[in-house]
Amino acid sequence: LNRTLVGDHPLRIEGEVQAFQHFGEQSHTELTGSLVLRFSPTSRFSIAVIEGVSYATSLPPIEVEKNDRQANLLNYLSLEAEYVPTTNWAIVGRIHHRSGVNGFFSGVKRGSNAYLFGIRYQF
Repeated sequence: LNRTLVGDHPLRIEGEVQAFQHFGEQSHTELTGSLVLRFSPTSRFSIAVIEGVSYATSLPPIEVEKNDRQANLLNYLSLEAEYVPTTNWAIVGRIHHRSGVNGFFSGVKRGSNAYLFGIRYQF
């Protein structure tokens, strides 16, 4: 769920919450809450920097094997590119990053990345 908080075309700040399920090597549920800084140079294309927090319902195995310390609650950072071919539909690509911000979150120094591609419907 995403909502514009401040601004308009071409620059705006949005609030976003997500709930999703990982599959494959990481099979946990994740919840995120974040602020989004979105730049739309045209009505059909935008890029965004997303910053917030991520809560994993169980420790992601990839983070357990890479880190001395782990935590369910970590920082969430994402970069996104969005293409809007029609009024309500968009094609989205994201780099999704969870990390302890070099120890700031529960002493966790590293994290994990995921690459996402999807379709978004705008209500």
